[in-house]
Amino acid sequence: MRLFRQNVPPLLELFQQKNWYSTIRLVDRDIVPRLFSDNRRLQTTPTNHIVAPTSCYQFTDKEVTPFGGEKGMKTYEDVPTIFTFNGVPVKARREFWLVVALTWAVLAGIGVWRWPGQSVLAYVLVGGVAMVLGMLADVGHACAHTIGAKMAHAPTAAILLGGDMPRTLYPDERVRPGQHIARSMGGPLYSWIGFGIGLLALRLTAPQTAARYLAEIWTVASAWIGVASLAPLPVVDGGVLAKWLLVIGGQEEGQADRIVRWAGVALVALLLVGAGVVALLGWWVTTAGLVALAAVVGLVVAGIIG
Repeated sequence: MRLFRQNVPPLLELFQQKNWYSTIRLVDRDIVPRLFSDNRRLQTTPTNHIVAPTSCYQFTDKEVTPFGGEKGMKTYEDVPTIFTFNGVPVKARREFWLVVALTWAVLAGIGVWRWPGQSVLAYVLVGGVAMVLGMLADVGHACAHTIGAKMAHAPTAAILLGGDMPRTLYPDERVRPGQHIARSMGGPLYSWIGFGIGLLALRLTAPQTAARYLAEIWTVASAWIGVASLAPLPVVDGGVLAKWLLVIGGQEEGQADRIVRWAGVALVALLLVGAGVVALLGWWVTTAGLVALAAVVGLVVAGIIG
């Protein structure tokens, strides 16, 4: 690592003179800010706020960017914009529409159980409305981040929809800890306010009706997203909030990253313990769900997905 620190700065000067491009894999992310003391820009992963230890960086004469350099950072610009919220383009990749179709089909099928005795057309129509409510809970969470970002004077570049969770992209991660916290709070606040509205809707609707089923979908979606977003993982709001609260409390940024990663490891262990307990009770479906969730969280902690 000492040899790496000694040799990389001269290589960067050569890149600057020759305008060459080279991708290397960094093992120690803490040395990156020290390598770029000449005001070059270090931009962290736009989707996660935090750069994983195995991220790829592209060195150019002006900046360092993850995942393939400037071209990788700007790939979202070619994605179609479906609408604009708060001045921020919301863009959808093709796989997002597959998720929409699958969600519609699944929610129409669940409607048969929660709202029995109706026609196929009724289930298709109510399933479509339920899908819209689910997307409002999910995409609305991401859109709410733009409100916190604007209030914190930390602009948002775009919201990117794909086959997994929506991604809020920021043009610049070089903002103060308080700004990181403010723009990360918008989503959870939206979800928990939505959960409160859902509880009220449940009290006002009759069981085994279309209105009750739609209220259930909205409430469950808002609650799940609200809980999951506060998990201590780098790719979600909980990890971002934990990291920058630790920094405000006096921790160095690298140390705060490590604490968040260990919190993620603890979450994996907790999920596996929970899976073992429910397995003893014979709840095999719940056991499988907890094991699958632990596997996903473990992959996130390892930096394999995110």
